Amino acid sequence: MKHRFFHAFTFSRLATAIERAVSKSAVLICGIPNSDSHSLQYRFLNPPTLDGEKLDSEEEERSRNILSQVKWTKSIYTKEGLEKCLQAIEELKPGILILLNHSNRTPNIATILAKTDVTIISATTRCLVTTLEDGERKILDKLDPNFLYGKPTTPDFDHLTDEQHARFVHDDTLDLDELFPVYDVAIDSIDFNAFVEQELAPRAPLVSLDGIPMFFAESINQMFAYRGTGKTVFALSLGFHLAAGKSFANFQIPEAARVVYVEGELPQSQAWERAKKLSNGLEIPAGNFTLVAKSRLPHGARLSIASEAGRASIASLVEQYEAEVLILDSLKMLGLPTTMDPAIISDLNLWLSDMRAQFGICIITLHQAGVSGAQRGLSDLEDPLDLSIKLEARKRKSAGASFSMSFTKEREDGLLPKHGYTCENGVWRVDDDSATREPKPKEVSREDQIREMLIQGHTYREIEEELQVSQTTIAKIKKEMSTDDHSS
Repeated sequence: MKHRFFHAFTFSRLATAIERAVSKSAVLICGIPNSDSHSLQYRFLNPPTLDGEKLDSEEEERSRNILSQVKWTKSIYTKEGLEKCLQAIEELKPGILILLNHSNRTPNIATILAKTDVTIISATTRCLVTTLEDGERKILDKLDPNFLYGKPTTPDFDHLTDEQHARFVHDDTLDLDELFPVYDVAIDSIDFNAFVEQELAPRAPLVSLDGIPMFFAESINQMFAYRGTGKTVFALSLGFHLAAGKSFANFQIPEAARVVYVEGELPQSQAWERAKKLSNGLEIPAGNFTLVAKSRLPHGARLSIASEAGRASIASLVEQYEAEVLILDSLKMLGLPTTMDPAIISDLNLWLSDMRAQFGICIITLHQAGVSGAQRGLSDLEDPLDLSIKLEARKRKSAGASFSMSFTKEREDGLLPKHGYTCENGVWRVDDDSATREPKPKEVSREDQIREMLIQGHTYREIEEELQVSQTTIAKIKKEMSTDDHSS
């Protein structure tokens, strides 16, 4: 079957494809109209020439006619964007759909291929126009394929295998000159016998607890606790020791791993203080620990794991630094709007699964616990997890952190032991004796859980579904809370 997904690595190839397509039908572009449209228009109306002359009136009119046949819609990364794209395809009947600055791994591409017969071209307008030191704008003909996040490997056309050569010949790309067909977007299948006969290495354990594998390569993990328990202190320590390849407490780390830590909570000065203290005595090779701190972003800039741009930025860092471990601290502070919406959680889980599959990394997310002690939000968050770690604060006072660690989900053998830990002046120790002497935490009533969720801003329906209580009961408690506020 002829492939319908291609790459345009230079503007000239993209322009040729657009020009040929508009002679037959409209061209639909998914991207950000404000910035991407400007770059395309600038390039179409100001193409590079050998003598540096501008377009004459006839050529300019021709370029404007081409652009008039180009229609725009938002990116397809979100559910809303995908629906609008499919609607536009139905209405316009375009010959070509161009994805500007999209991740090629998004499953929505497969949906478009399955539901339409449109040809897709993946391209980018990044680096089309560059501003020089003297302020002059320079047009670049060759695009940097590194900006195509999740890009497939560009074929080495000088050393194609017989199989690769046959596939390219079979594609018959005469109507899309010099565009590269892509082979890794279709659903893959494999015969059972071929599958079990493969020689695959088992996942490597990156961290073991008491000799039992805990964190693996190619895994998704979660650590949750009530605020102030010490999630970030432990996660930073874990990241630093992984980057240094050094064990601590009763956590065994066999070798160093490259870590990207995305942090969204701490002021820069506090992050600096903790980093100095928690990494004291460790030798971390250059490039083994990369910190992406929200506090270091330019004023007004945002880094959200709920947005296409934010996720693409994180993916590009993982690719750039060849990270083996990605730590996200925390889901809420990195822009996840709610953990009570199944659609939002589904998008998050799909992205985490895509990242694991694409890069083969260990992902650790940090999340909040509610007053009941369970993770905040829907249990859907645990669906893709290999390991869910619960930290519970103890009454013991510590300059760093003091908590007990247990596990609410283990995909492997379920043998990880529960321990207590204390961190003082950046040094960790197992503190089981203190953990066993702590009183049992007080049971949280259903009414207190409802009050907590109301304070957090959850809707009646969300509380009803999560706690299995009637909206009448919720309204009654809400009224009591309002009465208490007025009386105080």
